[in-house]
Amino acid sequence: MNTYLCRSWTCSSLALLAPVGLLACGCGPKGPPSYTVEGTIKYEGAPLPTGKVTMIPKQPTGRTAVALVKDGQYAIELTEGEWTVNIQAVRETGPVIPSLGEAPREQYVPRKYNSDSTLSIEVPGGGKTQDFDLEK
Repeated sequence: MNTYLCRSWTCSSLALLAPVGLLACGCGPKGPPSYTVEGTIKYEGAPLPTGKVTMIPKQPTGRTAVALVKDGQYAIELTEGEWTVNIQAVRETGPVIPSLGEAPREQYVPRKYNSDSTLSIEVPGGGKTQDFDLEK
């Protein structure tokens, strides 16, 4: 068999198979669309300086999402559906302890907003603004 023809056939075959390889590498269908949910989180009337908001899906097909809170503001990408909201924030409670190399800290947002959360939101298609006013 002619070596030139074999080399041409191999190159042509690879050129035809390349798009198939791209499809197999994750260029196929994506999951459900996500939407931006953003807003302000206040604790005792003031913006939460720093913290974390975790959204836990109530539907079994969803995935938990986390966003940081800075100066009371947060933004997170979520799919449509109902979500349990978990808000956490810690603060230093004293001076640095030399043996630990850091100051003691406490989770000061009440448990009803995190480990025992009573907060939930419904996310419609298109996203939304959702503010939270937390009290002691």
